[in-house]
Amino acid sequence: NPTIIVESHSPYIKNLEYLRSLESSSVNTIIVPSQYQARRVKKRLNEHILVKVSPNPLRKIFMEPIKTFPISRSTPIIAWIGRFDDLKNWKGFINLSSCLKTKVRNVEFWMVGRLPYQKLTHEFYKIAHKAKILQHLRWYNNFPHARMPYLLDAVRSSGGVVISTSKGESFGMTIAEAMARACAVVAPDIGPYPEFIQTQRNGILYSHRSMRDAVEHVYRLLQDSEFRTLLGKRGRHSIVEKHDPDVALY
Repeated sequence: NPTIIVESHSPYIKNLEYLRSLESSSVNTIIVPSQYQARRVKKRLNEHILVKVSPNPLRKIFMEPIKTFPISRSTPIIAWIGRFDDLKNWKGFINLSSCLKTKVRNVEFWMVGRLPYQKLTHEFYKIAHKAKILQHLRWYNNFPHARMPYLLDAVRSSGGVVISTSKGESFGMTIAEAMARACAVVAPDIGPYPEFIQTQRNGILYSHRSMRDAVEHVYRLLQDSEFRTLLGKRGRHSIVEKHDPDVALY
């Protein structure tokens, strides 16, 4: 009769359906990374099981001192990091990039993530080509997570921004990691993001119903280096304070 503790971290609804079969006689506790995820889990439980929110620890490499990344040219980078699927909404980022390109001529768009199947490569190319951003777009496929702090340092040092266009998260790890590296972040006002982003203070929340709102916030950050830097510093402080593994795991 071991004590069983379940971690429920997936943002994908189909991956949460197993929760309906859990029994209180066997499962002691379910650990989740946010209040939002706790509500999603509780909706699927058929028996009362304790659901505990535990701060999601980030890897120690994201906590290392901030260093300026050597940038050879002054082109701001707008970065999107995630899985190329409908939930993470990679097409939304291409749409945003296309809109932003009409407002800012000198900019690069970086997409970091894997395509779930090979056939999607052609669709990705077609959509980016139609959006007229190919010459400004870089795709980093299978980028090693251990090198992610350096990529984020490059985004920050370029005067850029990290954005999420996601339609659903259990925590929002990529945005939290970007904040840990003092990047200014822009994220939709859904799910767990409002739990750790105070808009206009340590990051920006935009209306998830309005891509125009997201574009305007990114544009403002590109133009206002003082505000962008302030958000980055505050964002790092708020994430390190709670999600440094030395804090979150003890």
